Amino acid sequence: MLGVKILFKSLSQIYYNLSDALKLTGPLYLVMTALNVSVSYFMLGVLSLQDIQKLENAEQIVLTPEYWLAILILILVNIVFSAWIAVLWHRYMLLSEQPLDLIPPFRSQVIVAYILATLRVFLVLLAAIIPAMVLLAIFAVTGLMSTGVGIVGFGFIFTAYVFYISLRISLVLPSRAIGKAMPIGESWHKTGSVGNAIIVAGILMGTGAYIGQVIGQTVFTNGALLQVFNFVIGWFFVMVSVTILTTLYGYLVEGRSLD
Repeated sequence: MLGVKILFKSLSQIYYNLSDALKLTGPLYLVMTALNVSVSYFMLGVLSLQDIQKLENAEQIVLTPEYWLAILILILVNIVFSAWIAVLWHRYMLLSEQPLDLIPPFRSQVIVAYILATLRVFLVLLAAIIPAMVLLAIFAVTGLMSTGVGIVGFGFIFTAYVFYISLRISLVLPSRAIGKAMPIGESWHKTGSVGNAIIVAGILMGTGAYIGQVIGQTVFTNGALLQVFNFVIGWFFVMVSVTILTTLYGYLVEGRSLD
């Protein structure tokens, strides 16, 4: 099946280039994670004990300006570092670009263009998701999602739908990473022939993520070990997501083989 080939091609690209993948993106992901943890601790630090207790009880609290500033910093850190990692890996796979410096190059113009392209993809995806969310709300009100099976089933379909739409319109991202512009409409057209394969790849990837989460919570009872496991799994699935996009771009736009 084509979806299986796309996923396994992406996995093999990570496996056979694991050393370069770790050198290129590992330190950046580590710094991003460390900044996330630091800012999160700061956010807890600016809250009073009473506020923390209210949060634990799902009660509303009044957030201070310092807290909102921390949230903004957290968002910016994740956006910039995620785009930096993605651009590096797209360029490595599509242009065979291998930075020699200890700190990977920060291509500000390319990264800004990538972030703006991501924003466009997000807005289009949001417009496509809103009708689905309305439909889910109707199902919830009418009781069609009152059972565990219904919740899991609709959740699965919704996730597959989001993954399908996002991959259909996201070829603009690797295109931007290598300095080329691609309209979202062209991405949708290019991926038209592999729509079913995208769904299969998405289901397999989602299943793998779920299994990884279950393994982590079952095997690693120690909190520190679980955090390390989550870090590794988090990095891996970021790389798989970026590599699937890169694989699709190489296959559909540049005519590269999946073998």
